[in-house]
Amino acid sequence: MSQLRRSVNVINPLIRTALVPGCRSNTVKNAIAGCNRPQTRSFIATRINLQQSRESNKEEQTLIYSAPNAPTVKLLKMFSVTSLGVASVSAPAVLYFWETPAIQAADINGYMFIGASTIQYIFSIFASTALVASACSTGVLHKFLSPYVNNVILHQNPSKSIQSISPNTQITLETLDLLARKKQTTLKLRDLVPAKGSWLTWNIKKDVVQRREQLGKDEFPQTRFWLDQRGGLGDLETMSKIVKVVDEEFKRGRTL
Repeated sequence: MSQLRRSVNVINPLIRTALVPGCRSNTVKNAIAGCNRPQTRSFIATRINLQQSRESNKEEQTLIYSAPNAPTVKLLKMFSVTSLGVASVSAPAVLYFWETPAIQAADINGYMFIGASTIQYIFSIFASTALVASACSTGVLHKFLSPYVNNVILHQNPSKSIQSISPNTQITLETLDLLARKKQTTLKLRDLVPAKGSWLTWNIKKDVVQRREQLGKDEFPQTRFWLDQRGGLGDLETMSKIVKVVDEEFKRGRTL
């Protein structure tokens, strides 16, 4: 309590001094004089330039492309995984419930004029075939559609033009995993090379993948990309520029 009183006694004279017109004007004059010093003006100008530089270099993520068949691809993957799940559950369930008293009381074997072991063998063959077929179709579908690019996101300052896109420009390619969930791969255009396959567009350079592994970083979620450019939605001019930059960088690397 005594310390609080001493603090108040010290502050009160300062407040009274600031309220006196003459003292207040002197305080303002001293502040203006301090601001007019060359060192102060230089410091303020430096801070303003740094702030403007940070704002000019600030990148934003902009969606520039959406694939025309993205909803269809997602639906196919979800249907394939669901079918595999149903087949995985139903096949063991049929074999298990075949031995229950309810099925035996129905005397299905007698109606079909075949033995119990024979009909159980037939059902097991059908169930196993359905399970294997569903698993194979899901695997093939995932192998074929996993590189399909649903969205492309550009990391760039909005004030920059399309002509500023270079091999150092960063983008995010969005694809789908086995369970039709989004997975994003962020990289620079110089990390991509045109693919040799008929339905692939880009591959990530092998040396980039190896360097990432050596540095102990997480692996790229996806290394192959299929860009469906027929009827895509978004900034198609920017996408054409990105494709052109990747092609030119690849040709430049081959000539060197």
